[in-house]
Amino acid sequence: MRVEPARLLEVLQKQLKLNGSGETYRNVIWYEGYLVMTVLALAGSVLVGNDFRFGSLPFYLSKPLGRWHYVLGKCLAVAVFVNALTTLFALLLWVEFGLLDGWDYYWDTLHLVPGILGYGAVLTVLLSLLLVATASWLRKTVPMIMVWTALFVFARGLGEVLARITGDGVRWKLIDLWTDAYVVGNWCMGLPQDGGQPSPQEAALALAAVVGACLIYLNRRIRAVEVV
Repeated sequence: MRVEPARLLEVLQKQLKLNGSGETYRNVIWYEGYLVMTVLALAGSVLVGNDFRFGSLPFYLSKPLGRWHYVLGKCLAVAVFVNALTTLFALLLWVEFGLLDGWDYYWDTLHLVPGILGYGAVLTVLLSLLLVATASWLRKTVPMIMVWTALFVFARGLGEVLARITGDGVRWKLIDLWTDAYVVGNWCMGLPQDGGQPSPQEAALALAAVVGACLIYLNRRIRAVEVV
């Protein structure tokens, strides 16, 4: 098989968007996010679920530790993992592009750094709170995987089906949290929105509603634990 370097470079730059633009870092965070979701679904029961399943949480709360300190600690553990595989990876790629392209690249694309941090922050808040909430509810690995698959995989297909039935293709896509995060990430990067996607304001409201629901549930769930 004959490989033409010029043709291969064109495919990487134009189709896969590996050209140092904002689309490059958005796609990096987007695709790395799938790996992050998979690992979190598998590790959620160990990180949080076992504390409820085996009664470790009352022991932790019996120490000089507030209830929300426990939630914050678990979220910070998730945040480190999420940012190491998404935000930090994208920033290192930005630095590498600058070393290859020239020092002017840093100045010309400096506005992408807040966008990368913003997109990473959206995923961090969403995934950390959602993981702690679902793991404290389900506690076991298999139900966690099923719920996360429904939230991030089946919800997209359901939104497409409902869009075709009702004719409102934009609003039904809001039930797909991953698409909502993608739309907000596009806004953070200053990129134009793809056609047929909800507006950044609508997507942000949908994510805020999910985050608020997780906080309300965690507040009730943690307060229900009796401290010995």
